[in-house]
This record gives sequence, C-alpha cells and structure tokens, in this order.
Amino acid sequence: MDPGYVFALAAANHFLHAWQMGDIEHGMVQLSDNIRHSENADRVEQFFSDAKDRSFEIARGHGHSGRYSFPVVLVGIQGPGITRKVSEVVVIETGKNDWVVDKLP
Repeated sequence: MDPGYVFALAAANHFLHAWQMGDIEHGMVQLSDNIRHSENADRVEQFFSDAKDRSFEIARGHGHSGRYSFPVVLVGIQGPGITRKVSEVVVIETGKNDWVVDKLP
C-alpha cells in the first residue's frame, strides 16, 4: 500500500470534519484549485452551511499514488428522521504529502 494513502485519508477526514462543524474557512483551504474555479461559490457555501446535528461515515478508499477516492455517507437530522446521502470525496496530492479535495461529496 502506498504510504500516501494515510495522508489522503487524513485530508478527507479533516475536510469532512470541517463540513460537520460548518467551518467554511478550514474547508475552503482544503479545496483544490480545480474545485475553486469550477464550482459555484454559492454551492460550496451551501455545502458547509447548516452544520447543526450532522456527521459522516467514511469507508476504505481506493485509487493510486497521488489520487484516492473515499466512499462517504453524509448523515443528518431532518425533522423527526435521519437523512443519509451516499457519495464520495476525491483527494489529490499537491506535493510533499500535501493533499486537497478535488471532488465534493
């Protein structure tokens, strides 16, 4: 297994934690230039808003050196029930074990 996997998993986890806390500042610095230029700013801001009562599940990633995808489930409380959104987060290496999110869940 590529040692970079550990850094990729940590990056995905830190990004999802920023989402969970509604911390747009920390979340934004973890985005790739590709995402910053291609995604609508309102969509990114909406992704981080309403941080109350939500969490995530992250599963074993797959990919190769320099790029990994991690299946995720975004879990939240809506009214009396629980919502679950199945997706993935893709992280890429930018150099020297620095990783950024290249696909929003």
